[in-house]
Amino acid sequence: MAGRRNSDRPWWELPLIAGAFLLALVSVAVDFAGPAGPRLGSWVVLCALLVVCGGAATVLGPYVWLRRVGVAVAASAFVAAMALTAVGLVAGDDDPEIPSPERLNGTDPTKGCANGSGIVHSADILNASGAPIAKLEVRYSPACQTNWVRVNNTVEGALVEKYIAIPGGAVEQEQDRGVGWSYSMQVYAPDSTCVDVSAVISLDGSLLGDYSTQVC
Repeated sequence: MAGRRNSDRPWWELPLIAGAFLLALVSVAVDFAGPAGPRLGSWVVLCALLVVCGGAATVLGPYVWLRRVGVAVAASAFVAAMALTAVGLVAGDDDPEIPSPERLNGTDPTKGCANGSGIVHSADILNASGAPIAKLEVRYSPACQTNWVRVNNTVEGALVEKYIAIPGGAVEQEQDRGVGWSYSMQVYAPDSTCVDVSAVISLDGSLLGDYSTQVC
């Protein structure tokens, strides 16, 4: 009968559920530390909780039908946790929301890479008379291994064009107008990768000053 109390449980039920629970916890740790991070890990946590609930129903449930449901829930959740872990380990680097290093090309350096960055090159941009009209900086982020260009323009209404490129690779160009600091998007340049940088200051179509160099 479905309502019959279950007094004789197989000896293997408790160690089986305990082992499944421990393996689910290991998969949670792997997923949170892996390339897919907390987003995938949170799904594995749900599966681990279902393993716990199913295990509790299996071990403590007073009825046969409840024990059977518990076994089914625990087994299904355990399989799902293992599958999610495999997906996270194999395909995590391809997740579009978790950028690989190369996907940093063309992204905003202020969105996580600017903190801890430093100046690796700086120069004045001079006008035709040799007077400085802007300051150029090339910055590098050790955390992201990226470079970008910043320019501090002093000419009201001037157009500031910034360029940074990996020779034979990524190219980023940015235009801003007005006085003060502006910056380009970043390029992925690990270790001693060289970058070509330049800046052009113009007003109403007339060149006021420019600067270009290669930084390695």
